[in-house]
Amino acid sequence: MTVELHNHNFSQIVLKLGEKCNLSCIYCKRDGAMFAPEIQDKPISRSVMVTLANMLKKNHGLEVRFWAGEPFLYFDEMVNILMELRSMVGRNFRAVTITNGTQFTAERVHKINTILQPFTIAISNDGGASNITRGFNALEDKELVKLLKTCKHWYISSVLTKYTQDLYSMFDFILDKLGYIPWYFFQFLYISEDTPPELYDFDIPALRATFDRMVEDVKRKNQKYRTLINGVVKKEMRRAVGKRKWCCSQMQTLLTTDVEGTVYGCHNKGYPIGHLWTPYHDLKQAFFDTHKDLGDCHCEECGDMCHGICPYTPIDKVKYAKWCAARREYMEFIRKIVALPDDCIQWLFPLREDAGITKNPVRVPLVDIRAGEVSK
Repeated sequence: MTVELHNHNFSQIVLKLGEKCNLSCIYCKRDGAMFAPEIQDKPISRSVMVTLANMLKKNHGLEVRFWAGEPFLYFDEMVNILMELRSMVGRNFRAVTITNGTQFTAERVHKINTILQPFTIAISNDGGASNITRGFNALEDKELVKLLKTCKHWYISSVLTKYTQDLYSMFDFILDKLGYIPWYFFQFLYISEDTPPELYDFDIPALRATFDRMVEDVKRKNQKYRTLINGVVKKEMRRAVGKRKWCCSQMQTLLTTDVEGTVYGCHNKGYPIGHLWTPYHDLKQAFFDTHKDLGDCHCEECGDMCHGICPYTPIDKVKYAKWCAARREYMEFIRKIVALPDDCIQWLFPLREDAGITKNPVRVPLVDIRAGEVSK
């Protein structure tokens, strides 16, 4: 018996609007990262809208994430899609997009704060290294920062690479430009065969020293850096306590589709594996079930991070040796955090933030934190 897409327990719908972008981030310089370019300026089909609305009706809490080269180059399309979905299913779902910040205007921020709510904006920023990694540093633009701080719900999103491994300096830069950070999302660099090697040429001893400093800051309850450490730790808690085994999260929790209804294996690689109307079992078989065995890698806690189990991306273990070493340091750091006394964990994770869905954040019991049930 096949499982229809609208009955599968996805957490996010990633809607690919197109490929246009006005910058050239180093992360995006990858062969195969482009979705079919001929779709980039096509309007969303009615059948896609109806299918997405049905999924939102059946899966409460489902999030719609607008994806593109630069989503704000598709701002009008994004507004029209979101407004129609709201009219079809109500406002009980969150919309999110990530942006380089170059296309912010006062008029757009006003729409975000009013008719588009609940809507969360993520600003891609790697601190002082943003000019290298992203070709532009939004936080150097004072007018843009003023606009950003008028948004109801926003956060900063950073990636750990060689250029950002001095996490404290990166955070200090962001804090200096903004004055405060309401929510900080951090992720370790995902790599594939075409990721530029310069991104994962880590200084391992220096990275270890940074992680050790973070452990000590949690012990001392250093308030200045709680947001930083919380952001660095929370995404990987489930792996560290063994609650998340190796898998490709793209086909377990995310559904990536374009405006014509083509479903892709993941939002990083443009491999079509079916359509929105293809039963989930068939999509899963076309992609997720074909993952390779990890062989002698033994990286159950990060196999999907290096695409080591991706059927489309072979890995070169020699080439990725420094990335693997950095990843091991990272996971060991998180295990040290998990092992700290309860009062330290409660200090680090005092509230579960929901980026504006409710007005009152819910306190997270310690037992949930130990089980890895922290904000994604």
